[in-house]
Amino acid sequence: GPLAQALVRLGSGDAIQTLIGHIEPRAPKEISRIAAESGALLMTSPRFEIEGVMGAFISALNRLPEASAAPQDSWPLKTLRQLTGKSFVGTTDYAIWWNDPASRHDFLEQRKK
Repeated sequence: GPLAQALVRLGSGDAIQTLIGHIEPRAPKEISRIAAESGALLMTSPRFEIEGVMGAFISALNRLPEASAAPQDSWPLKTLRQLTGKSFVGTTDYAIWWNDPASRHDFLEQRKK
C-alpha cells in the first residue's frame, strides 16, 4: 500500500511499469489489487501519457483468474471501468477495444479535452 502510493506520487513511466509487474496470477490477490488500483490512479492523472502503458495494464488484468461469483463485479473490471469510462463485460473486451485503432484514438482524443 504505502509503496504503491509512493510510486503514484512519483508519477513516472517507471512507476507504472513496476505496478503493472505486480499484477499477476501468482501474486497474492491483495498485492495485485493494490498495484492495479494504484496504477489506474496514476494513469488518470492528466499529465500521464497513458497510450504507452494502457495495453500492458489491460493485459496484466486480463491474465488474472476470473472471479467465480459475479465476475461482472470483480475488482479488475471495476478498475478498468473507472479508468476508461467503458462498461464491458470482461477484461478481454477491454483488450479488444484498446487494440482497435479508431477506439484508441477516440479515447486518447477525449482524454486531451
